[in-house]
Amino acid sequence: MQIRSAKTADLDAIKAIEDISFPPNQRVSKEAFGEFLVKFADDIFVACENNQIIGEIVSLCTNERDFDDDMFFGTKFHDKDGAWLMGLSLGVVPEFRGREIGSALIGTLQRHALARAKSGIVLTCEERLVKFYEKFGFVDEGICKSKFGDKSWYQMRWESKKG
Repeated sequence: MQIRSAKTADLDAIKAIEDISFPPNQRVSKEAFGEFLVKFADDIFVACENNQIIGEIVSLCTNERDFDDDMFFGTKFHDKDGAWLMGLSLGVVPEFRGREIGSALIGTLQRHALARAKSGIVLTCEERLVKFYEKFGFVDEGICKSKFGDKSWYQMRWESKKG
């Protein structure tokens, strides 16, 4: 498996993984992903095996410290010089799950945050995934204000301790 930065040509594969990873009301639209890939592909990574994209992690860079639902719908919060990476999506093709691909993508995003001297990464997850993210040093900040997909989410924060 290889992990690389995403390209605009990866749009259909990223959207397909999003569609099989999340219920319809919790999916980022193809249009939004297209905007993300044009504006900040450097903050999006894909895992590949035999030239097939099998996983994705999408983040945007911002100065906002906390999640806002509008982050899932467009690029207005994007600031390439922002302090934080906001994890918008993490998905793995079902037949490749259980092979630590999601873990590898999280590690890639953490190294990316360090290399770009970001304050850290903020993401949201379901309660059942809190312990998973804690394994990578994320801290549970409790239920966040995001209600994306008409759901309550836990906000998780990993600080890079860059200084």
